[in-house]
Amino acid sequence: MEPDSVTASQEINDRLFKECAEYRQNSPHPSRPNIPKLIEPSAWLRVHILFQQLILNLEQNNDSIPKMSLNFEALEHLCIFVRNAAAMDKANQVAARKHAVVDDIKETIAAMTTRELVWTEAMKCGTAAAQALSNIVTGNKELQLYLMESELLSCNSSVIDKKKDPEDSVYWHLLSSASGNTRMAGLVLLLNSIKVNSALARLLCSSDNGRLIAQKIGQMFGDDVNDESEAKTILYVLLAQFIENGCLADLLTETPTLDMFGLVEALAVYCNENKDLGVILNDPSVYMLLQSLSGILKSTHRVLGLVWDSKPATVAVADSNSPIDTDYLVSTHRSMAATLSALGLLTTDCSAEAVDQMIQSGIPHRVIELLGLLSTHLPRIESAKDQQDMSRQLLSEDSVTKQLFMFKRDLIRIIGNLAHRHTTAQNLIRDLDGLALVLDHMKIDDNHPFIKEYAIVALKSLLQGNTENQDFIRKMDDRGIAADQDPKLAASMGILPNKP
Repeated sequence: MEPDSVTASQEINDRLFKECAEYRQNSPHPSRPNIPKLIEPSAWLRVHILFQQLILNLEQNNDSIPKMSLNFEALEHLCIFVRNAAAMDKANQVAARKHAVVDDIKETIAAMTTRELVWTEAMKCGTAAAQALSNIVTGNKELQLYLMESELLSCNSSVIDKKKDPEDSVYWHLLSSASGNTRMAGLVLLLNSIKVNSALARLLCSSDNGRLIAQKIGQMFGDDVNDESEAKTILYVLLAQFIENGCLADLLTETPTLDMFGLVEALAVYCNENKDLGVILNDPSVYMLLQSLSGILKSTHRVLGLVWDSKPATVAVADSNSPIDTDYLVSTHRSMAATLSALGLLTTDCSAEAVDQMIQSGIPHRVIELLGLLSTHLPRIESAKDQQDMSRQLLSEDSVTKQLFMFKRDLIRIIGNLAHRHTTAQNLIRDLDGLALVLDHMKIDDNHPFIKEYAIVALKSLLQGNTENQDFIRKMDDRGIAADQDPKLAASMGILPNKP
């Protein structure tokens, strides 16, 4: 390029930058009451033209550091102008869409998130663009629906009825950003869209691409270890919207993978924080949800079985010789913990209809199957010698095996809850050998000092009003019956203690 051409090009870039900076400076804002809130159509048209020119410049100036930096800053100025205008007047939101500025903002977000790891200025611009898009659709149901449909259900206007790749959607770009501020703006954008519009929550979770984005939100929730962070709170509120709208089963699918533990952890938190769980148990999708939870327990049993089949009983599962990847074991553990926590709460004082659905979905089968596996490989410790032997085999105090002992309690609790005043569940648990397993835990276990108390409560539910279960207990003289372990309980159930 000739020197005169270079100079002319620089002058054009300088003018563009200056004009964009002026738009930012003259944007409506509470601190500038003298500036009109409503933006004229001619200004929106000019902003659209500036966006298009700057986005084109990104490709043309990719090898020029000064030009790229200037371009990013100019785009940031325009995004802040749009952000401020959209926040000050709803009419500006409509005008932004009418003059294609919404599409400009989406293009800017995609361009920034693909460059943010190289350019600091791109990361800043991406955050401003995300905030602008969030402000554009806030409080505007029509724009919220337009954005979600255009991003999740179809591709661009030149490709009719072609599904959009989720990684091309603005939501995916925002949630995948390396910038915490950009991700936060993306979460706020989604939350503002679905918190007052249940139809949008269902639209997000019912479309193929939307489900992937919603599942990503669950992954982000599981990966965020800071329970006090603002991002974690917003993630939970989003997931709670999915739960309350009966969408969680769609996200987990019929064959959930164990790396979906974030979604199940959110369910466990929701169950713990809400006394009335009828919103879940009375939802038409509850059977699908229970099937998903049953599938998680089945997968957990398979993974632990594979690990234990390759080594002697009671050896810790998180060692270097494990046939299963360590990260996958962690996912298994977290999925199991969240599922048992949620089921423990969902089965507490639930209706007979809810128990029937749990039976149909295979919950009792999976729970008893898992308790049997843990009981086989994590036997009760009754003596000092047993404790010494176990200590030699456990790799560390915080090993996965040590933590697995605590799940016996949760499994026994669920069995007791299911059996409470439900004859069909009582009989099924007996037929699946669950009654014998519960009885087997009515002894002291140094690895779990209170396991006997949990077993007593569960046994009471299993025996109450069920003569067949009471007869079953009487016949188990060789394993020790309830009367031997707890005479008061046996008396209340009408069971006489064994005589020598």
